[in-house]
Amino acid sequence: MVWFLAILIVVLLAILSVAFRKFLAVAGIIAGILVCVALVAFWVYSEQQKQEDKLARTRISPQDVELIDLGLRGNEVTGKLKNKSAKYSVREIELRITIEDCVGDNCEVVAQSNELIWLDVPPGQVRFFEEYVSLPKRGKPTGEIRWNYGILSIKAN
Repeated sequence: MVWFLAILIVVLLAILSVAFRKFLAVAGIIAGILVCVALVAFWVYSEQQKQEDKLARTRISPQDVELIDLGLRGNEVTGKLKNKSAKYSVREIELRITIEDCVGDNCEVVAQSNELIWLDVPPGQVRFFEEYVSLPKRGKPTGEIRWNYGILSIKAN
């Protein structure tokens, strides 16, 4: 009820008072300028974040990390990540996990997934990780199941 009365008073003032209409016009202009400034600030911040993300993916190369005792049990990948960089901390690593059904030397890819692993590994240190991976159902194998991985990207700061 209070809101209704407040709105009614503002509408009546806008209709009856010339000074209030001028005030509303100035307030509208100021609000519009503030919205434009906020939009520009958000855009600048967004562009800075994109640049930081690109830079973070170039600080550490795959040769600067070592994956130790990597294992895949069901849909869970486990292991340790050693950060060999002397300057940057690893924050995220993206792996491509591939499952193959192999008969002799003839292998067919039966499942593949790109997985992000978030962790914090300071320079020169090692951290254990255990992450669920979303591999599709593979069906019954005709040969030996093999899996491998590749490092797609590393994010560091």
